[in-house]
Amino acid sequence: MKIPDMRPGRTDWRGRSFETTYARGPISSTTGHGRGKERRQTGGPEIIRPWEWSTQVRAFLKNTMQDVPGRPSILHLEDDSNDAELIRFHLRSKQFDCAITWVKSPHEFRRALESGMFDLVLSDYRMPGFSGEDALRLVRTDHNHLPFIMLTGELGEDRAIETIKRGATDYVLKGNLARLVPSIERALREARAEAERNRAESELRGLKDQLSRELADMHRLHELSTRLFRGKRLDAMLQGVLAASVELLRAEKGTVQIHDEPSQSLLMKGYVGFNPELIGHFLTVPSGQGVCGLALQKRHRIIAENVHTDDRFISIRPFFVREGIVACVSTPFRGHDGRVLGMLNTHFPRPHRPSDHELKLLDLYVQQAERVVEYVQEAC
Repeated sequence: MKIPDMRPGRTDWRGRSFETTYARGPISSTTGHGRGKERRQTGGPEIIRPWEWSTQVRAFLKNTMQDVPGRPSILHLEDDSNDAELIRFHLRSKQFDCAITWVKSPHEFRRALESGMFDLVLSDYRMPGFSGEDALRLVRTDHNHLPFIMLTGELGEDRAIETIKRGATDYVLKGNLARLVPSIERALREARAEAERNRAESELRGLKDQLSRELADMHRLHELSTRLFRGKRLDAMLQGVLAASVELLRAEKGTVQIHDEPSQSLLMKGYVGFNPELIGHFLTVPSGQGVCGLALQKRHRIIAENVHTDDRFISIRPFFVREGIVACVSTPFRGHDGRVLGMLNTHFPRPHRPSDHELKLLDLYVQQAERVVEYVQEAC
């Protein structure tokens, strides 16, 4: 688009001065005459006279790039600086509050898109070596959520329809900039509505997935309960509870122990994931030693999110380091009289804290261990 000569004293095709055309309305009062006259703002946007663009527009753009909550951020691709300044001046004159970034090359455009900081893209249609269609293709490939408005000097009906089909949100002729702000506002509204729909759909999918997981957990718990009481041996039944607990918490290793009241120690009854040669050194754990011993001593669950930095477990840290254990959860299981019957332990290779939901399910598995021990004890 050819930018007309808008210096002081020049007129447009209607015979009106450009100063009047581009700065009209109840916006400012004027004193003085000619190039040296001053404008004092009395309402509306700041007026930037055409012959002052080279200095004032830079200051304006610097201000509009400040991060203001709720202000849309626009990326403008335009190779002609005069056209870029005209668009900025038009938006400012319409009191459209936005942060706008002008880029003039494909490299700058790609780098700006990668920042992910924009709400909308304005692009010129014809540029040397890089067209608006190229820019549209790039946006739709990697940033499909961004509204895209094509700016052009002229565009035939067939080409306009094709542009919309390829993914442009809208197109605006540079000779009809009155459509620009309404087009931007509509595009931003639609983008916000689409983002809200996507968020709601994502939340719904998350709730469905959570429900599916919880139903699967309940199904596994039911299967475990049915399978356990078909067995006869305590060790095998406790091993089943342990394996199910390790799977539930997505742990890497685990152990299950029985409480020996005379010695106030925990005796190993089963394990998952450990080296058998190493586990032999921990067949008996005294009360107060390690995570499980501390849980026995305190008579409640102990969650060690990182045993490598927890000073309570310095004495057993070398074993944890050797076995690649970073986090551990030890949960006591009890009899009807409140006595600690044993301990269920799960181990993780990274810092970890189970969610409240996982801990509630783990407690249901621990209840299975309680039933198993009491069942065997009563049978004896």
